[in-house]
Amino acid sequence: MISKIRHNTLPIGATLLLRMHEVSEFSIRELRELMVRPDEVVEPLAA
Repeated sequence: MISKIRHNTLPIGATLLLRMHEVSEFSIRELRELMVRPDEVVEPLAA
């Protein structure tokens, strides 16, 4: 599972995202920003 997420073949689901948030104390928004690959262009989420 970790390998598939790292190679971008498996998206990170809501359950895993929430667990990462609980453990790391990063906000969901910060985690999503960190998950973007450098070559991807992403529009910011509306606040």
